[in-house]
Amino acid sequence: MQSGDTRRLAELLAEDVTFYSDGGGTAPAALRPVAGRDNVIRLISGLTRKAMQRIRAVRTAQINGSPGFIVEGESGDIFTLSFDFGDRLIAKIYLVINPDKLRHLRPLPQDVDTQE
Repeated sequence: MQSGDTRRLAELLAEDVTFYSDGGGTAPAALRPVAGRDNVIRLISGLTRKAMQRIRAVRTAQINGSPGFIVEGESGDIFTLSFDFGDRLIAKIYLVINPDKLRHLRPLPQDVDTQE
């Protein structure tokens, strides 16, 4: 996602991948799941273009038992991305930006920058 290489991203996604987002009505999010590799790639590309310059830190984490990332923006806002796999490809992507569901996550220390 960081590199913008949509061809490489497509190789990681199942053809019928579905992207779910949860803004809890307080943060911007897609109202319905986005299904299909091409649609998900377009969505991720758009989100990445808008957000990359405002991301301060990214760390890997287990999110509800699935592999994923905790991402912190410059303003201290936090969101999570997690993934379910099928046939070794990403079958489902879950984006949680609902602040009520993320209160237990603390911002990373100011001297940590895990974007590499």
